[in-house]
Amino acid sequence: MDTAPRISVALGTHNGEPFIREQIASILAQTRPVDEIVLSDDASSDDTVVIVEEAVAARLAEHGSAPDLVVLRNDPPLRVTKNFEQALLATTGDLVALCDQDDVWHPERIAELAARFEEPGVLLVFSNARQVGASGEYLGHDLFEAIAMSPRERALVEHGQAYEAFLRRNLATGATAVLRRSLVDQAAPFPEAWLHDEWLAMLAAAQDGVRIHPRALTDYRQHDNNQV
Repeated sequence: MDTAPRISVALGTHNGEPFIREQIASILAQTRPVDEIVLSDDASSDDTVVIVEEAVAARLAEHGSAPDLVVLRNDPPLRVTKNFEQALLATTGDLVALCDQDDVWHPERIAELAARFEEPGVLLVFSNARQVGASGEYLGHDLFEAIAMSPRERALVEHGQAYEAFLRRNLATGATAVLRRSLVDQAAPFPEAWLHDEWLAMLAAAQDGVRIHPRALTDYRQHDNNQV
């Protein structure tokens, strides 16, 4: 009998106190619970890490179970790509969900994206997202509309030709992506000239391992302090 994959979250943070409480609550509320959260904090001067630690401890006290929590602290900061590389390399799951500090996951995000990996050749799956403002208000469009993904680009990804599309530009936003842990080992060390999600998506696309999930499974927050 097949065993369920172990699922990790690679969470990169830096002074995320304004939004991290909502994000960690949405991770802990998944219909398919995650098994591990690896938080790599890039020299935060606020209570980002404390908020996550308290939320996971409260989950354990209230429900008798909670994801394993690993906290890595950087001082001086590693910056975005190397911070995520550190988080990803520390994960122990079969699958890893990339996670920004300021978004909100829909309850079925992990369940729906993990199911796509029943296809053996899949290395990375990315989804659509709702674009929301700083207060969580819907901005009237989704992520695929915001990046102006063309019908041709979408068709290339859906028909196993993602590499052709990704040679022109990355379409897989990291905050919406889940990937096989084995892809991380292929990708490391991450080149500093690339963003982590671009590099992972390109490697996966070169192996016909990218799939697109059309549903919006994340509220992708836009605000004045976005790191990217």
